[in-house]
Amino acid sequence: MEDDSNLLFPDLNDPLAPPPLTVNTLADIDTGRIYRGAYDLLCRGRPNHVLCGIILYIDKLAVDCHGHLSLEPIYFPLSIFNQKTRNKPEACRPLGYIPNLGLQSKAENRHSMLSSQKVQLYHDILSRILLSLVQVQQADPMPFHLSYHNREYDVLLKFPLLAILGDTESHDRLCGRYNMCGVNTARLCHHCNTPTPKTATVDFLWRHSLPEDIEALVAAGDFQGLKNISQHLIWNNCF
Repeated sequence: MEDDSNLLFPDLNDPLAPPPLTVNTLADIDTGRIYRGAYDLLCRGRPNHVLCGIILYIDKLAVDCHGHLSLEPIYFPLSIFNQKTRNKPEACRPLGYIPNLGLQSKAENRHSMLSSQKVQLYHDILSRILLSLVQVQQADPMPFHLSYHNREYDVLLKFPLLAILGDTESHDRLCGRYNMCGVNTARLCHHCNTPTPKTATVDFLWRHSLPEDIEALVAAGDFQGLKNISQHLIWNNCF
């Protein structure tokens, strides 16, 4: 935070100023609905509270030349940095790494896990990795002395999770969706309720898939209901 030009606040002249109530231009993350909602929940009405949101980035990467060995790192930059700064490698820090759960030896293949068990294990590992973040969020706000534009501020930082970035494969696992896109798959997308045969119908009246709809099916143990929407019966860390 030594360079003021790296930092992002809704009012670049005053780091303690709240976001405007209405936004006419979408620019960096501080103009988004999630950021402004988090600020209203955690910082509005608290004069020295500053939002320092977490932006997770989860995407599998190959660690051998053929792509058989892989790791899925979980990195995060902070929303207190602007996008130009967040895009720099040095702005990100690792929380942990998820191993390739599909890579097995011949001996392990005899006792291979079901797809739903692998997805559940993925979420169990993710829960352990994110535990330290949860503990920071549940603790008191973090005191921080901020030097900005030749002024000194004693602020309290809040760390909400603002976004999880990644590719479709990673987001499917986060949502507990089947990792397949064949013609016999009930749904191809974790965002909406469009059935596979209707994906080419431009006037289909779709709606978003909502966490509470899936949670209700999981709580009821409704395996068939989840299968009908291409979802695993798992306890989902993200929901």
